[in-house]
Amino acid sequence: MLTSAPGPMTTAALREQLSADLARPVVIETVYRGLSLLADRGQVLRVPTRGRHTQWAISA
Repeated sequence: MLTSAPGPMTTAALREQLSADLARPVVIETVYRGLSLLADRGQVLRVPTRGRHTQWAISA
């Protein structure tokens, strides 16, 4: 999803897309946990934003 996104995506947007792709609900905490793990590995970046909605992008 992030690889084909035109820009950074919020955790909520990624959860919605993943739920639609899997045709079942996905809990946002599960998505955030996975994204945090990928960020720790350097595969995704947390994009600085104003407000509470974390955005994510693929690292270069």
